[in-house]
Amino acid sequence: MSKSEKIASTVVVPAPNLHALSASGATVRLSDGRDYIDLMNGKGSITLGHHHPAVTEAVIDSLNNKLGSSTCWSEPFEALAEIIVADSGIPNGQVAFFSSGTEACRAVVQCARKITGKKIIASAGYHGWGDLWASSSHFLQPNESGIIDFYFIPELLAEVLEDHNGEVAMVMISPDYVHIKPETLKK
Repeated sequence: MSKSEKIASTVVVPAPNLHALSASGATVRLSDGRDYIDLMNGKGSITLGHHHPAVTEAVIDSLNNKLGSSTCWSEPFEALAEIIVADSGIPNGQVAFFSSGTEACRAVVQCARKITGKKIIASAGYHGWGDLWASSSHFLQPNESGIIDFYFIPELLAEVLEDHNGEVAMVMISPDYVHIKPETLKK
């Protein structure tokens, strides 16, 4: 079965035309009938697994108790912010909540640019879907939004930092072990 023509986004799978039938823990069963370890890092599956009982129970409890809302400020937001700030160890720390990872990444880029006054962002990995992350028409050159992809290659990052010395607002890396080895991330 191939992807519906109504779905515009691309999802990479081990072979063309496969889709998920079910998922549990770290595995996903695809339409070829085989189980795969899910390393796509989507929707928290890497950290929590699919259908983790504690997460499922917490979601059901929240829905049954009508606690909070994802669109308005609520007590659960306050409680979570307190936990995060306490765990961070940052005195007077603050937390920002966003509707999606894409939105959070855009906010980080905006903050880095505002704080530094610089436009260039050196980037490796997936940080969201949209024009901000579009490919550049030239290798190691900024796209229209000022983003330069260095493809998780430390030597290319060094080249970007040298070629754009004094212009880089930040380096943004998605530490996705599907694409890079731990020793490369360290480097």
